Amino acid sequence: MFRAVAYRPSRRVLLGAGVLAVVGLLAVLDACGAPHVGGRGRRRPSILLLTLDTTRADRLGCYGDPDALTPQLDALAATGVRFEAAYTPSPMTLPAHTTLLTGLEPPEHGVRINGRQRLPDGTATVAEQLRTRGYRTGAFISAYVLAKRFGLDRGFDTYDDDLSSARPQVVHEQLSVNRPGDVVVGAALAWLESAGGDGAPFFAWVHFYDPHYPYYPNASLAGTRFEGVASYDAEVAFMDQQIGRLLAFLDESGQANDTIVIAVGDHGEGLGEHDDEEHGYLLNEEVLHVPLILRWPGKTRAGTSSAALVTSTDVTPTILDAAGIVPEAPLRGRSLRAMANGELAASRAAYAETDLPLWTFGWSPQRSLTTERWKYIRTTRPELYDRANDRREIHDVSASHPDVLAALDAQLANIEAGFHRTAAPPVSVDAEARQRLAALGYVDAGPPASVWVADGARRDMKDMLPVKQLASAVAAGLATGRLDRARAIELTRELVRQSPESAGFHLRLGTLLLQTGDASEAVPALGEAVRLRPDDAEARTNLGQALVRAGRLESALPEFRAAIALAPDLAEAHLGLGTALAAIGHLDEAADRLRSAARLAPGSADAQLDLGNVLLRQGQEREAEACYREALRLRPEDALAHLNLGTLLARGDSTDEATAEAREAVRLAPRLAAGHHLLGRLLVEEDATPGAIDEYRIATELDPTVPEFFDDLAAAYAANGQTGSAVATARRAMAKARTLGRDDLARDIGQRIAFYRTGAAASPRVRPGAMKRD
Repeated sequence: MFRAVAYRPSRRVLLGAGVLAVVGLLAVLDACGAPHVGGRGRRRPSILLLTLDTTRADRLGCYGDPDALTPQLDALAATGVRFEAAYTPSPMTLPAHTTLLTGLEPPEHGVRINGRQRLPDGTATVAEQLRTRGYRTGAFISAYVLAKRFGLDRGFDTYDDDLSSARPQVVHEQLSVNRPGDVVVGAALAWLESAGGDGAPFFAWVHFYDPHYPYYPNASLAGTRFEGVASYDAEVAFMDQQIGRLLAFLDESGQANDTIVIAVGDHGEGLGEHDDEEHGYLLNEEVLHVPLILRWPGKTRAGTSSAALVTSTDVTPTILDAAGIVPEAPLRGRSLRAMANGELAASRAAYAETDLPLWTFGWSPQRSLTTERWKYIRTTRPELYDRANDRREIHDVSASHPDVLAALDAQLANIEAGFHRTAAPPVSVDAEARQRLAALGYVDAGPPASVWVADGARRDMKDMLPVKQLASAVAAGLATGRLDRARAIELTRELVRQSPESAGFHLRLGTLLLQTGDASEAVPALGEAVRLRPDDAEARTNLGQALVRAGRLESALPEFRAAIALAPDLAEAHLGLGTALAAIGHLDEAADRLRSAARLAPGSADAQLDLGNVLLRQGQEREAEACYREALRLRPEDALAHLNLGTLLARGDSTDEATAEAREAVRLAPRLAAGHHLLGRLLVEEDATPGAIDEYRIATELDPTVPEFFDDLAAAYAANGQTGSAVATARRAMAKARTLGRDDLARDIGQRIAFYRTGAAASPRVRPGAMKRD
């Protein structure tokens, strides 16, 4: 019968007692200003950490792929040690890298999902510990998913996450904004070449994102079979070329023998296996098995391999061991020094997790345990694979080995019970970034799983892959313009039907309906999203906007206020609350909220435009003008901003500029009735009455519901001597005013009709105020 082996996390660096004594002495020497001397009087080695994003071990030549074009990594393996069974605890970039740089499992460092959490203060990184011991530290990052804001910059003198040279994206996904490996290596080489004068060892981390979708052709592969090819394997080959530049620098600068090189994948890629093209949602072999190559001059036996099962948690202990540093706190992993030197070592069960199905769709999260013989995946329908005979995990044998399944589940529970759990603080994301995160269905901006209230058993991710793929196709189709909104709404209704527990589908449906102007249908869809995820600030904000569009202003206010309480930095919630308050006449609070929106989103033309409208109503014309001009700086093609600036300028002496703004408004929006009306009024003041009549007539045709448009057209007819037209048009204006219950206006128009019958022209009515956004 299968027996579970208890999991006992390593509480020590794998050094002998004598070496530990030397390490203690080194700590004293460090304090006395001797940071560059290692054990036995030798200089501490420099360390080059290469992290290979989305890189499957089985797509490298040194791991057995005969078609791979990876000579640089193959050569590195030939001069170092290759770990055949290295596993990551997460199929997502940020959690996986956080483990690599802390030596902790995701529940211990708290970063469980891409883009929504940052490393907690107080959790030590390997860079922090190296820097305090005299190492120069530099990191060179390829993608936004590892940007400074997520906390991995701690301990680095230089953290280069400059994405100004990022590759263009057809479907913009903020987390995947990335720059190519040649640019990253160029930055790393410049740092290495310029910062070596003091003789201090360096710790350089270089991150390669090239194998991550989308793929691009690379000119440097000309002359190879990948010339002009945009594919996964071609990007791996390009990455390998760039790694070669770093290794060549070490050779040419004479530092190769003093530098430890670690090349490790953060996670793999589905590439169609288990019906998944990407990563993040499943915990199968193709996304958890990663390459790990270690070259430790003087310690590794060149060209060897280790079959022991190791994990990403072992990287930080290995680096600290190499530097002669005792970890500041107990680590989950162990140093690979002994295995690198050819010593036999016991395998350790590899823990892995993904909460992405839960965060994105409300489906079951997954946990897994990989041992030498077995692979167990805990989910709604648990899976068990015999790794000895089925490394690709094709045949689920859980039904035929229930004892093994139960034992592994108990072992996994034992591991989880031993975690010293940490909660990572959330990272706020603005609306534009959230929309980009949702592209291709990747992180649908869900709240922490603890607040989800969907009823019933969670769906199993493997059963729901077709639904996830449809969701991704809808998001991509909308982002690229290949899918019109009507079809997108139809497909999203199907997503809601197939997975009513997925709050993100209700949110997407409601948002699409809102964008098409169907507020009455958007309200129940967004209401269901809020019911399922009451702590989702975006859902509450969109519900508030739908309620405003439906004319339910008082009902919208608590939704906006709740969104602000949940996400104080969410500019759209402040904007929505401000516009709703303005609509019911609470101008002072409206101005405060709109100022907050403008501060939180300095690039928002809407915030400036709406704030300008409120300030104008408060009589603060100079401040309102500044807002309108800022809105136009941000969005020069905004017809309403031109209209409102023109309306404001028309109150003063700047009639020429006001006329220019009105003309620009109708040029940009030929069907903007208020723009034609304003232009007509300004033409009257310029004594260009025939032109004014034309503009007023267009305004009445575009919006025949506004009595003032007909009233002013009648006055223009009268001024032009067209008495009959003036009287007839004024009668229409008076009838429309009475229909709207505006008896005072109807009475005034009646008085003007009396003037028109005498052949006199009446004075123009009071000038209108600013136009609001729809």
